Amino acid sequence: MVYWTGQKVTSAVASDNRVDCREMHRLHLNEPPHSTTLTTPQSTEPGSLLETGRARDRNVHTGEPAPRWHLYLIECRNGALYAGITNNLERRYAQHVRGTGARYTRANPPQRLIGSRSYPSRSAASRAEFEIRRLPGARKPTYLREP
Repeated sequence: MVYWTGQKVTSAVASDNRVDCREMHRLHLNEPPHSTTLTTPQSTEPGSLLETGRARDRNVHTGEPAPRWHLYLIECRNGALYAGITNNLERRYAQHVRGTGARYTRANPPQRLIGSRSYPSRSAASRAEFEIRRLPGARKPTYLREP
């Protein structure tokens, strides 16, 4: 087995003279083995993100606000409506226009962006996308305007 000892990686051969492939890969990449130990939060002061339970609203590496997710509706040249989610609406619509977006919009190029609606998380946007796709075509644009 391969053991992680802080800065240095050492290996020990098992009794049957074979070493686990995953451990060898970690040795090659100089990564520590998976640990079951949980790290303690750095700060649980009153008002901190960890204390208030809003840690998911921030980027864990930079502390910046997490991107908002958007449900958007595109009208295609064939008259069909395409719904999707993204965290960067301008970039995603440009991908659809260039033909590098979804397979459906490559075959049916977008004519215009009908609208969008913002959500705090990807899961909330995915649930809304599921709901809007189940609606009849005439009700889809009004779904974006509902509170």
